[in-house]
This record gives sequence, C-alpha cells and structure tokens, in this order.
Amino acid sequence: MNERFLLYFVIPLCCMLLISCKSKIPTEYCEELVQLAKDGNPEAQYNLGICYVEGQGVHKSIDEGYSLIAQAANNGYPPAQNDMGLAYMKGIGYSPNINEAVKWFRKAMEHDYPEAYANMGVCYIEGKGVKKNQVEALRLFKIAAEKDDKVGLYNLGTCFYEGIVVSSDIDKAMDLWEKSSEYGYGQASFNLGLLYHKGTEVPMDKEKAFHYFEEAGHKGVPVALTMMAQYYFEGTCVPQDLNKGLSCIKIAAEANEPRAQYLYGTLYQDGELVSKDTQEAIKWYKKSAKQGFNQARIKLMELGVNDYEY
Repeated sequence: MNERFLLYFVIPLCCMLLISCKSKIPTEYCEELVQLAKDGNPEAQYNLGICYVEGQGVHKSIDEGYSLIAQAANNGYPPAQNDMGLAYMKGIGYSPNINEAVKWFRKAMEHDYPEAYANMGVCYIEGKGVKKNQVEALRLFKIAAEKDDKVGLYNLGTCFYEGIVVSSDIDKAMDLWEKSSEYGYGQASFNLGLLYHKGTEVPMDKEKAFHYFEEAGHKGVPVALTMMAQYYFEGTCVPQDLNKGLSCIKIAAEANEPRAQYLYGTLYQDGELVSKDTQEAIKWYKKSAKQGFNQARIKLMELGVNDYEY
C-alpha cells in the first residue's frame, strides 16, 4: 500500500456509542440503565457495556463490558454486533479471531448497519477471513458511504486516492475525506492537512493544513499533534509558541506516536524546553524504536544502547 500520506484502510479501534436521538434508553451509568439491562433490553445492555469498557461512571472493566456487549449482540442489536466484530478483529476483550469478526460484521450487515459494511470492506481489501476481493470491498465502501458512514466515506476516498478498482481521482478523494471529516473522522482531517502541508498534489496552503491538523488533533489523532507541534515550534502561519509545541509533542508521545516519541527524546537529550535527562531521552527513543522508527534506533546506537536492550 502506498504510504505517501500514511494512508490506510481503517477499522476503528474502539467501540462507538451510536445512539439514536429518539432513544429513551440512558447512555450514562445509572440505576435505570442497570435495571433495563438486567431486564434484557439489548440497547441498555450495549450502553452499559460501553460504560464498563470506557470506565464511564463505573469502574473500568473490559471483561464485564464485553460480556454485556455480547448479550446485546446475541439479542440482535446491530451496533453491538458490529462491535463484537471489532473486538475479535483487534483482540479487544477476546483473543483475535478473524472468522468470528467476519461472522459478526455480517450479522450487523443483515440489519443494514452502515459501519459494518465499511468494516467488512476492509476484510475484503486485506483478504482477512475472506478471499481478497477489491471489487467487493469497493461495493461495500460505497454502500457505507451512501449511508453517510464516516469510515465508509474515508475508505472510499482512499480507494479514489490510490486508484483501487476506480481511476485515481484526487478531487473525488478529497471530497469524500472532507465529508468524513465533517462527520467527525479524524484520520480524514489529517489526510487533508497533509495534502495541503506537502503541496505536491494540491497547492500548498499551510493555513488550511494547520486547520485540518488541529481538527484531527481534537479528534484524537496523535500524529496530527506532532504536525501541530512543528507549526508551533517554527511559527508557521501561527504565532510561535514553544510551550504549545511542547504540550502537543508530550500528548502525542504519551499516545504512542513514534515520531513524537523520538522528538520528545531529542528534547530531553539536548535539554531544550525540558531539563536535560539522558535516561529519559533513552526511554522515549526506545519506545519509538520499538515501533520501527529508524531515527530513534540511530540515536540509541549513538548513545551505546544495543538493539537487544529494547
């Protein structure tokens, strides 16, 4: 897969609490929600499961959370069925099992659940649990996108960008990513920011780039914070602010973004914006190197830290 813009097809890493605005089932932990779940209401079981998974109003427990989500899924609740697919795909709460993931995505699709089409499309793109079939993947992405699913829109945009099954069309890709971004998908915002930042396929526009990086950062995309830090450090289209830059790098590094971890290490090694601390620098270089970031490996070798030590 072409990685010019860190593009990839996505299956969300976490459960998404998608509740109809017309629903009268509580979404936050309370006695009413607990009772409804005990009474067998699948939406309540799902909502309560999310509370446990995310530690919202109750102690965090992946096991208790997914036990409830499984009950909701077995009771035919589509969001829960989709999340069971995610759980088995990513090994969250269960051992990874691609066949189980496909089974649950298909069950959610039987209820016409939009995100399940997008997730099943990724299975076909990557040949996981099914025979690789890019044509079928595109069909599923289109169904999800037509239902305004943000992941479907993102993945369909990636097909147009990469020229998978369809002719490469940067304008179409950007339109789809823009819509995905408007629906709250951070990776779409980041891709748009990177296009404007690089300026190789669209005219360079640093103000637009920062706007999209900021959107992506607020939506939980760590690498977008790394890019924001660069803008703050250099004062590019925003007032130079070393403290804001440091804050962005710190948050991104703690969120396991390898380039941010490397940059955080250099700050500690050089004593810039933080107190000089070689051991702290080595700690962050190791975290980055474990993810394959080569510049961090070079720094560790320069500091006499051998590969086997991390």
